[in-house]
Amino acid sequence: MRPLPLLPAFSLALHCATPCVVGQTYVDVTLGTGLVQAEFSSAEFGSGIAAGDIDGDGDIDLAVSNGDGGMLRLYRNDGGGQFTELPSLGSPPGQVHGLVFADVDNDGDQDLYVCGFRIPSMLFINQGGGTFVEEAASRGITHVTSNFGASFGDYDLDGWLDLYVSNRGAMNGRGQPNILYRNLGGGVFVDVSATAGVGDAGLTYAAAFCDVDEDGWPDLVIANDKGARGTPNEIYRNLGNGTFTAVGAQLRANSAIDAMGVDYTDVFNDGGVDLFFSDSAPDHLFLVQDRGTGAYVDFTTRCGMFSATDGWAVHFVDVDNDGWQDVHVVNSNWPNSVFRNPGQAVTQVGAWSDISAQLNLGQFYEQYSTTVLDFDDDGRLDFCHRFEQAGPPFGAPFGVGLMQGQGAVGQWIKFRTEGTVSNRDGLGTRVVVETGSHVQRQWVRSGIGFQSSSDPRLHFGLGAAQTVDRVSVRWPSGTEQLLRNVAASQIVTLVEPRFELAGIAAAGGSAVLQLDSPNDAGAGYAMVLAVSSMVPTPIPDGRTLPITVDALSAYSMSPGNILLAAPFGVVDGAGRASSALSLPNWPFLVGLTLSATALTVGAGGYPDVRTVFGDPVSFTVR
Repeated sequence: MRPLPLLPAFSLALHCATPCVVGQTYVDVTLGTGLVQAEFSSAEFGSGIAAGDIDGDGDIDLAVSNGDGGMLRLYRNDGGGQFTELPSLGSPPGQVHGLVFADVDNDGDQDLYVCGFRIPSMLFINQGGGTFVEEAASRGITHVTSNFGASFGDYDLDGWLDLYVSNRGAMNGRGQPNILYRNLGGGVFVDVSATAGVGDAGLTYAAAFCDVDEDGWPDLVIANDKGARGTPNEIYRNLGNGTFTAVGAQLRANSAIDAMGVDYTDVFNDGGVDLFFSDSAPDHLFLVQDRGTGAYVDFTTRCGMFSATDGWAVHFVDVDNDGWQDVHVVNSNWPNSVFRNPGQAVTQVGAWSDISAQLNLGQFYEQYSTTVLDFDDDGRLDFCHRFEQAGPPFGAPFGVGLMQGQGAVGQWIKFRTEGTVSNRDGLGTRVVVETGSHVQRQWVRSGIGFQSSSDPRLHFGLGAAQTVDRVSVRWPSGTEQLLRNVAASQIVTLVEPRFELAGIAAAGGSAVLQLDSPNDAGAGYAMVLAVSSMVPTPIPDGRTLPITVDALSAYSMSPGNILLAAPFGVVDGAGRASSALSLPNWPFLVGLTLSATALTVGAGGYPDVRTVFGDPVSFTVR
C-alpha cells in the first residue's frame, strides 16, 4: 500500500475546502417520504438496500433489510416523493446482508435475492400486486455460507439470468468458495461452480459480471478482502464454453488489498472498461484499462483517491450531469467521498477533488451501504443511505437517509432496457451515447457497490446538449440497434428487437418471418434469405449481417421473387413488420437448412442502418 499522504485532521480540513459544483446540492428529505420506519442496521458490517421497480409502474421502489433478525421491508414509490410500506417479507432467523433485485424467471417483474449470513439465503419471487413468495430451496439455491453480496448476469447467453454468490467468511481456517448458479430456465438454478472454475476462495465482499475484454461474454470481477494475507482480487475470463479462466495476474488486476466494493465504467470516455475498488486507508484502487493491451494501470495516486479510513460501497455516478462519471464512496466512520471527474483525457488527468462536503453528501454516520437512484425521475441522481445504530458522533437520525439532488445540473437522458431474446432485465447490455464528439459508454449491471443494488436504469449526463446525436445499443444476444437525434431530459425504454419465424417451413407450404422492434417504428426494413450463416457479411458501418450473402440472398430480395412476399417495407407504428415465406414443392428442398435475417434503416437509406441482428433465424425445410 502507498504511504498515508495526510494526517486525518488535516485531511478533514482539506475535505471541506475543495471547489463546489455551483448551484448544486443534496437535501435530506427522509422525514417527509415515509421511510422513517426502517430500523437501523444491526448486522456486523451493515446490511443492504435495493432499488427496483417492483410493481411495474415505471418508478423506483425500495427493499430494506434490518440485518439481524429484523423485518425485510418493502417500500412502494407512489410518485411525488412519497413511499408507502407494503406488507413485510418477514424476519429472517439471523443476519442478512446484500439485497439484489432481478427478474430471474423472465416474467416481467422484479424478484428479490437476499444474502443470508450463515443462514439459508432467500429468493423472493414476485407474484404481482406487491406479493412475494420465498422459493430459494425449491429453485435450487440451497447454500448456507457467509454470503455478503450477489451479482446477476447471463454468463452462457441463453437468455436466463445466472447468479454469482460472494462469500466472505471462513470454515476450517480457509475462505468459503464463491458459488455460480446457472439458471436452467424459469428461475430454476444449479450450482456449476466446480465445472465453471469460478469457486474463488478469497474473502469476497463483492463481485460483478463485467465483460472486461468486450468479446460479448460476461466475465467476473472479484473484490477480495485481506488480499495481502490471503487471496488477491481476481478477474475470471469467460471462455464462452461454460468455463472461465483466471486472468487477474495477466491483466495486472490481481491487487492484494482490502477490497470491499466494486464498480466499473468507461471513466475517460475513450473506450475500455475501468475498475474502482474501495479499500482501507490510505487509499482506494482505481484501475484504468490500457486501450492497447487490455491490461490495467493503477491510477489511484495520480487521481488522488486517498482515504483516511475504510471505504465500502462505491459507485460511478455523474452527480452534476456534465457527461463525466464521478466516484461516490461510503466510508464507515469518516465523511463519505465524492471524487469529481475533472473531464480530462487519460493522458492529462491529475487529482480529482473531493466535493462531498459542498454537495452535503459528506455524511459522518456509521454506514456501509448505499444505493443510487432517481426516485423522483427529475434527472438529478439521488442517494439512499443505510445507517448503523451508534452513539454520538456517528449516530444517524433514521435507519435510512434519502438525499435528494437539487439545484442546477446539466441535461440528461436515462435508459430502461427490456430484453426479448436476451434476459428480460437486459443485464449486460452496452449503451453508447454520442453528443457531438463526446462519447460515453455504460453497461446495465448488477452487484455493484457493496451489499446493495442501485437503480437499474442507465443515467447519462449530457452537459449543455439538448439532443443526443446517436444512441448505440448492443444487447447480450449480439443484436445492435441505433437511434438518432433523441431529445434530452427523458427516460427512454429500449426494447430488444426480435426477428423470428412463425409457422413451419415446409416444401409446398408457407410461414411468416416477423420483425418486432418498437424503437424502429416508421423505419424501413429489409429481409433476406441465405444458404449459409457460416461467414457473416460486413456492412459499411463496421457491423455484420449474420448470414453469408449469396445468390439466394440476391434472389430473395428481388422484386416479384416467389420466396419472400415483402422483402422490403416500412415498420408500422407498433414496431412490427412481416413477410410471408413461401417454399416451392421441390423435393430437393426437404432437409435443406436455410438462414434468414433482417435489418432496419432510417431516412438516409442503406447507409443509415438502424438494427442488425446478432444471430440468424435458421430453419430446416420439411
